Amino acid sequence: MTPLQVDLACDATGGNAPIAYLWDFGNGRTTPLQNPSLTYTQAGIYVAVCRVTDADGDSSLARVEGTQNIVVVDGEFGGETAFSGFGAGGEPTAVAVVSDLLAIARGAPGRQATDVQARRPVAREFDAPHYVRFMIRDRPGIIAALAEVFSRHAINVDAVWQEPGGAKTELPFVMTLESCGSASVTAALNEIGQFDFHVRPPLWLPILSRGEARA
Repeated sequence: MTPLQVDLACDATGGNAPIAYLWDFGNGRTTPLQNPSLTYTQAGIYVAVCRVTDADGDSSLARVEGTQNIVVVDGEFGGETAFSGFGAGGEPTAVAVVSDLLAIARGAPGRQATDVQARRPVAREFDAPHYVRFMIRDRPGIIAALAEVFSRHAINVDAVWQEPGGAKTELPFVMTLESCGSASVTAALNEIGQFDFHVRPPLWLPILSRGEARA
């Protein structure tokens, strides 16, 4: 039934004052009021979210109600990212039940799969672009040394990224590699790991997209 008037309230505890509030009403409108009122003029499902930020810039989602679930991921470079979706109700529950039934049919003890396709094993060796993150003590010649090792393993460097102004004693930078064999990357990084400029071991991940990785 529209229009529908809604009174919202948000109360935060902890953190350092002053506390700032930002409501997102789920209809394209926002407000910095702590306890706002609004009127929804069109029928639909709306999720109102309140983000609370203290004087130090620390923030969190205050409340999510109804059938929506929200997960907040805080990344070093990407900052906070919120993912929301239905966690209850007819169709989401049906998906969860069917997923459980498939898991049982595929491998539960005492049961045998019939018409259910078994999980395909992941190939140990595959070709794909790769992401490599280094954490180093900065000094001249590091990128040249890395490039020389990758070259000997027939790996082409696609891009190098480093945020300027970082601490020289613990400096992160990223390389992306053109499509190559995972075994070649492993061998190259085992060799690179012997260099004495690492603060932490290199971190590498394949960059996969649908149909891109080839076993």
